[in-house]
Amino acid sequence: MDENRTDLELDITIINEPRESAISLSDIYGIPVFREDSYIAIRNYELLRDHRLGRISENVFEEAADRNSEIVEIISAKLFAENQPLVQAPVREAPSVDNMNLMIIGFQVVGVLFIVLLGFYIKRRNKKREVKLDDIKHFSS
Repeated sequence: MDENRTDLELDITIINEPRESAISLSDIYGIPVFREDSYIAIRNYELLRDHRLGRISENVFEEAADRNSEIVEIISAKLFAENQPLVQAPVREAPSVDNMNLMIIGFQVVGVLFIVLLGFYIKRRNKKREVKLDDIKHFSS
């Protein structure tokens, strides 16, 4: 048997072809990445893990006398621990009398300022109107 000969055929034409899927070449050509015993070991590990998680989830809610695992004790302690809420509702204080008086004074100051500015505007507008009327009177006479 020739040591340099393999049954692997490389098709380099697919390099130039655009592909939309992200499938590995080993999956496309059916080349196993792991040996059969690797697949069996992975499956056994997954079954053991699922079994352990199932036992832990069953034991967490049982009475304390039935617990025999340190992991179950730790999970139960964390699960049933009474914790303070992480977010507390903001505390709103009722407005004090000083704040209310300050708001009232502020509104009054703004109101007076508005009235004064409105008076200046009206006075200025009337002066312009008088100037225009005087111009019209001088022009027409």
